Amino acid sequence: MIKALSLLMFFGLLFIPLSHGMMWQSTETHTLYSSNSWMNVSAKMTDAHVSVGLGSWAMWNASSIYIPSTKKWVNISGISKVWVGGDYVGIKHENGSAELVNLDSGKAVNIPIKNVEDMVLTDFGALIFNSSLFLFNMTSSKITELSNLSFRDADAYHHEFIFSRNSTVFVFQGDKEIWNQSLDSKVEYAYGFAGGYYILTEDMLYYFNNHFKEAGKMKVNDKQLTVLNENPVLMSEIVDDEGKRQWSFNVLTFNNGSFEHHIQYLAYLPPQDVSALGKFVAFYTSERIHILSD
Repeated sequence: MIKALSLLMFFGLLFIPLSHGMMWQSTETHTLYSSNSWMNVSAKMTDAHVSVGLGSWAMWNASSIYIPSTKKWVNISGISKVWVGGDYVGIKHENGSAELVNLDSGKAVNIPIKNVEDMVLTDFGALIFNSSLFLFNMTSSKITELSNLSFRDADAYHHEFIFSRNSTVFVFQGDKEIWNQSLDSKVEYAYGFAGGYYILTEDMLYYFNNHFKEAGKMKVNDKQLTVLNENPVLMSEIVDDEGKRQWSFNVLTFNNGSFEHHIQYLAYLPPQDVSALGKFVAFYTSERIHILSD
């Protein structure tokens, strides 16, 4: 227990330079604090989880969802997973069915796709995948299946979806392809954000601006990528002197056509336990759930 708390404090201290905004800590009563006023909003629930997406986040359990950005509750029984984005919440139920709920109107739309594994929501559509990849139009309920594309991430600001197939990157607006680009090697990760796109291949980090023009690149050895505060964060696994696995979080900025390395964090927290999209990043420990903003 002491060791776990020490690691938690260590990692929390590491992230202080990046986190002067939102943080939610779950206790046994799972009290929620607001990011702007730090006031208790009396959102207490047991077995709470956090979902992050499109500039917002949600706290939820099996029977209810709370969206701090809208200060609205959605009470639904049998919830097994939640996604949040734009004006919508995506809900997967214990019986395997899935639906979208509009936060303003409360109107629910059933998703006619079986075995939904993951989802990304924008104001106009949902990216849904199981063994296949689908685009779901919120207005028309039209479903478009995308063949031979590997899901990577969604642009949280311009409401565009970014995909890859081997060494080629594709950007879609709704179900329409608006750009593609072949790169030097297989794409590992691709992220959209306010200023453009960061794309990590097997040995290179690329930056494309909003006009899809290559603005810069840098040779790297890191294996994973996320975006925080519009800066790329490259992650790689290392082994310390005691043989324990750690991960280095290398924070870069892009200025005047070149990447600059500023901060490196070392943590025992695996990259797969970090969820980031847009301005928000969430990470989990056995006792707490944290939301960090810009």
